[in-house]
Amino acid sequence: MYLTLLLLRRGEYKLNYFFLTQNLYADNQTSVAAHCSEMAKNLSKEQQLLQGLEILLLGNEWYIRGQSRNQLGETANVGDMYIRFEEIHNIDGGYEEQPESDETDAEAYEKRRTSLQEILRKRYSNYIKEVESKFKVNINFQSKICNLRNENNETNFQIAKTIISKIAYSSSDDALKVALSNWEDKPAFLTFLIVLKYAIKFQFPIEFKYNKLMRLISSDRRVYPRSIALINGNLGIIAYDKNDQNTKSFLLGRIHSPKLDFYSDLLKSKENSVTLPNFDLVTYLSTDPNAKFQKQEITYTIWMAKNNLDFFKHTSTLPFEIKEEDSIKNFAIVEIKTFNEFQIFDLLFNYHTYAKLVGPPSAVENFKKKLKSLSEFYEEQTKKPGKKASPKRGK
Repeated sequence: MYLTLLLLRRGEYKLNYFFLTQNLYADNQTSVAAHCSEMAKNLSKEQQLLQGLEILLLGNEWYIRGQSRNQLGETANVGDMYIRFEEIHNIDGGYEEQPESDETDAEAYEKRRTSLQEILRKRYSNYIKEVESKFKVNINFQSKICNLRNENNETNFQIAKTIISKIAYSSSDDALKVALSNWEDKPAFLTFLIVLKYAIKFQFPIEFKYNKLMRLISSDRRVYPRSIALINGNLGIIAYDKNDQNTKSFLLGRIHSPKLDFYSDLLKSKENSVTLPNFDLVTYLSTDPNAKFQKQEITYTIWMAKNNLDFFKHTSTLPFEIKEEDSIKNFAIVEIKTFNEFQIFDLLFNYHTYAKLVGPPSAVENFKKKLKSLSEFYEEQTKKPGKKASPKRGK
């Protein structure tokens, strides 16, 4: 059996055993070291990279940034954190927990614990090297330094893309970039993706603040995430809210201030499983009004000058269908289906008089009203007299 530590909620350290292989014993350190080495060999380069990202992001949040201080007590050291990571990965791997040891020899206990920490440190260092090699990002737990920064836009995006590709039902580069750009704290966004991975798999709740569309006030949410998927071109979390017993969609870019200390929730999920309603993602996305953020999907018809059509086809991120082309009269009719009218208005403004909204009539009228109010707004600004300077009196 493989020796690891379990940090109990009452704050005491005890020995706990996880069943990993039949012929491996905690009192044989050579076997423990050999087994750790074998585990590392059994992981592919991609798996090592993903575990390295988890160690870097969670270690940065829990140990260096200290924003989730209740994850590790004030006296906890980096060795305890390595064991914490190992326990999380053991749970993720589905290893069965065995009864607690009756170990009473404190000296033997400490010796084994220290030996295990060193074994894990060496293994995880190799995983972090994989991260450094691919993303040029590193972490040093001894000096408490991590060079992952908000301003490293391309690095943050590539890390997010690597993680999201493994946990999302569907995604796109454009949608991920939009979601990431809306988070002030980019490392927190990346760490939140790790939290989502475990919360979806083990069905424990997550907590965050959420900004609804067109509202400036945030609301506190506590939900059970079921999946991550593209919803009308936007990256969203589909989650179950036990308060109103509804499955809902949340734009990933409108979430902020998430709780990132999921370790205790992970342990609780192993002890007390939560029964959630049956959930089919495809059915939800196609039939449930909550899937579309309660916005109606509309098919917009746009007349476009044909010499602009090629540029449109190679630059548009919206799903579209060309319904008609006329080379003689130099025009094309394009249909775009979306719930987001602002993207349609952006397109129309960018193409000036080379694109015109022709349907549906309600959308055309709405666009005309916006153009009129915008024109009136600028006329008012132009007519508004400037503030006259006060006449000077004397010298």
